[in-house]
Amino acid sequence: MYYEDKGAFTGEIAPGMVKELCSTVILGHSERRTYFCESDELVNKKTLAALAYGLRPIVCLGENSEQYELGETQSVIKAQIQQSLAGLNEQQAQQIVIAYEPIWAIGTGKAATAAGAGHVIHFIRHTYAEIYGESAAQAIRILYGGSVTSANIGEFMAHPDIDGGLIGGASVKNDFVEIVRISAEAIQS
Repeated sequence: MYYEDKGAFTGEIAPGMVKELCSTVILGHSERRTYFCESDELVNKKTLAALAYGLRPIVCLGENSEQYELGETQSVIKAQIQQSLAGLNEQQAQQIVIAYEPIWAIGTGKAATAAGAGHVIHFIRHTYAEIYGESAAQAIRILYGGSVTSANIGEFMAHPDIDGGLIGGASVKNDFVEIVRISAEAIQS
């Protein structure tokens, strides 16, 4: 989704057009950041546009393998929150969904552990509370995405800090039905 309401932006779609068909939009996905050079500032413009049109943005955050190996995960995530979600008012801050998707885990078959992802998600919620207040931090949902499969979704769903999954490649495979089933069981228990 592009942030402008109208104009010739080939390959993009205006938020008003998205609103006609959808209620939620994924912004800041690592593929968009990598292949289309989307910056945190552009993700911020798109987030504000989505909210202005009544869309619920799922804003993706995550570190690459080098940042992960250098122990920079928290500083990278904090900067992404501060820049990608700048300028939200109290009501808008409560409408955000964040997806923690470590770039090193996307499509690689190397998923973070539930404990590792939970630790980062706990940090995300804490950072969000520092910026937008405790009520906003408790209102938002924070998902994990990155090589989620039917073999590991149960662990992620069982972790108290993880609110759900952002399923990528597995969503177009037969395994997706099993991921949904396991997730539904985890929510009901």
